[in-house]
Amino acid sequence: MTLQEQVRDWVRRLQPHLPLTSPDPENTPFSPVKREKLAARPQGRTQGRALANPAYPAARVVLRLLAERILLPIFPEISPELLELVGGPALNEGERESSRFVAEELARLPDAFFESWEVAGLNFDQPDRKRSGAYYTSPALARRITATALVFEQAGEPLLDPACGGGVFLLAALDRLTEFSPGTEPEELVIERLYGLDLNPLAVWQARLAVLKRLVEIKPVGLNEAIIVALAAQVRGGNALVGSLDRAEGGEDRQRLFENVRAGDSGAALAEYRRLEELFRAKQAALADEIAALPIFNDPGDGATLAALRPFGWTWEFAEVFAKGGFGTVVGNPPYVGFNDYSGVEKAYFARFFPEVYNLKSDLLYYFIRRGVELLVPGGRLGFVTSRFWKEAAFAAPLRAWLLAETTLLELEDLGDEQHFSEAEVDVCLLFAARQPAPARHALVFRFDGQSEKIPQETLSGKVPWTWLRQLPAERLLLAEIAERSVPLGDLAVCRTGVQTGLDRVFFVDSVTAHALDPALLKPAIKNGDISPGRIEWRDQWLIYPPPGLDPAPYPSTLAYLEKHRPELERRRRYSKLFPFYELQWPREPEVFEQAAKLVTPYKAPRNTFAVDRQQFYFSTDVVSVVFPVEWQIEQLAANFLNSRLSTFQFRSYGKPMGGGQWDYYANPVKKLVFPKAALPGFSGSRPDSLLTELARPGLNQATLDELVFTLYELTPTQRLVLDR
Repeated sequence: MTLQEQVRDWVRRLQPHLPLTSPDPENTPFSPVKREKLAARPQGRTQGRALANPAYPAARVVLRLLAERILLPIFPEISPELLELVGGPALNEGERESSRFVAEELARLPDAFFESWEVAGLNFDQPDRKRSGAYYTSPALARRITATALVFEQAGEPLLDPACGGGVFLLAALDRLTEFSPGTEPEELVIERLYGLDLNPLAVWQARLAVLKRLVEIKPVGLNEAIIVALAAQVRGGNALVGSLDRAEGGEDRQRLFENVRAGDSGAALAEYRRLEELFRAKQAALADEIAALPIFNDPGDGATLAALRPFGWTWEFAEVFAKGGFGTVVGNPPYVGFNDYSGVEKAYFARFFPEVYNLKSDLLYYFIRRGVELLVPGGRLGFVTSRFWKEAAFAAPLRAWLLAETTLLELEDLGDEQHFSEAEVDVCLLFAARQPAPARHALVFRFDGQSEKIPQETLSGKVPWTWLRQLPAERLLLAEIAERSVPLGDLAVCRTGVQTGLDRVFFVDSVTAHALDPALLKPAIKNGDISPGRIEWRDQWLIYPPPGLDPAPYPSTLAYLEKHRPELERRRRYSKLFPFYELQWPREPEVFEQAAKLVTPYKAPRNTFAVDRQQFYFSTDVVSVVFPVEWQIEQLAANFLNSRLSTFQFRSYGKPMGGGQWDYYANPVKKLVFPKAALPGFSGSRPDSLLTELARPGLNQATLDELVFTLYELTPTQRLVLDR
């Protein structure tokens, strides 16, 4: 059994014996509506406004016991105050008694079981991982990023991981600094060099413990426990995005603390740490009041909600860093939190304080990239592992434009289908940049699929997604030829998603349930899983479709059914406003669905997946429709063409991967698919009618329709090989 498996087992066994608590009742990245949805699941319960994590109490106890097991053999006389800085608060009698079996099993494990990299990679807080976007980085990937970002010229300057988790990047940085500074005491490489920040208190204690354990591995004898105070001063808890970064405001001088650490006087260092913590608490309270009073919120309680998200005062908590201008290196793995998974209160804050990169649909990591660069000294270097969405999403155009204007892009590496965070199901890239405008004719290095190419930075545009970087020159030429013979689908057809019910599992019903409801409010419906290339399999499913402004009185059966789900339905909002529980959240006009013929595609699929719908199916936002002018009658031909390998190839030249081999087929990317000019009514050139007649036949197999499309576009054997690749 690995240490991670052992920890999960202890947390599972200990959890039923401890009361449910949360590390911070307001510390959650979700909107109230999102929290309520999550709280309705069996694994969660609410506490105040926040979602309490049922694993937290057990995880905190296990972490404390692990810290005791690791540290007491090394520092037998360690004070309770120092132990608390690394392992969290001391256990009370009830916690100690409940966890006795954990302590006993820990005592039987050999010292070699607690290797520093294993400690750094532990996930104590399993249920919170996906909710908070925290996916811990492998040692190999952390070393790879740190080796590129942390160069010898920056080795004497401080390094930061602004979302440090268990400290994997801090360990990689310590090892890198050791390479650069042979003969230097390892603790000296930590003091005023390694800095970390994390919103999760468990992660903060864990990171301190992991770095301390790594120091012991490097220096088995003679390490002074005073280094714990430096770790507590440099690896902190707080919100990297919400807070203050006013470089003019200055901060408390912490040099006395570091002098005491270097002198090995743990008592004096701890006393100075406590004094500074008192000052920080007062500053934190004032900062929270300042944030709560910002004139950017819709509701009176919004300011207090934001102020409770652990705002961080960079220039006074890390005063010695900003006295010298900032960090020389910033590395890390920012949280993978999509725009739907953090609150509108935070969006209002980001719109005010990150205006250069703000977009209503920006993922949280966009702001981490902006903040990471902002924390650097001029010329300092950033190395992040992120999802690759920011390179390719239309909503990330402001971020791309800002990066091009304010940074020198050093390297971009698209890791393609490599799944470094399998639980996140996200495709990732590595970003390396320096905080300085790019010099004339600067070329960044782009790596993908074992290939390396130098790209002049001036050829990149913020507005144009950088998907083309993944293409070889021959692929770019082929795409240009395809575009020359084609027209964007959005210029020819209307592409739209379906209704937004706000609660699909209530409004989509099977035939048995539908039989007991009012027929006038029922529409035959499909979900994304019912669509395959060229085919729709209707599963006798129905959508309850109350038109806007409906008087529910004439529909007692449907009203009674919806009444059973009223508490959940009333949590839905339209722009934060309530609406009748029996209505859809965002209905669509019936004309969207009731076409004589339309194309439909799942919103997420591994390849182009279009089918012709002639049965006027309704659907939710997980399906996208394509409606051509009715007189054209080209739906079958269009479905066959769009399902071809050529069309999928063209889609992947700009489409957004969603992880797990899936691609984003929402309305906007579908509009960018191309359609052959020669197949359009009224085409003035030489029209291959017999070929088009064949391509319009239903039931074509994949090989046949591919060959017809290749012939239509007159692909050469070489071009077919490019497409095959």
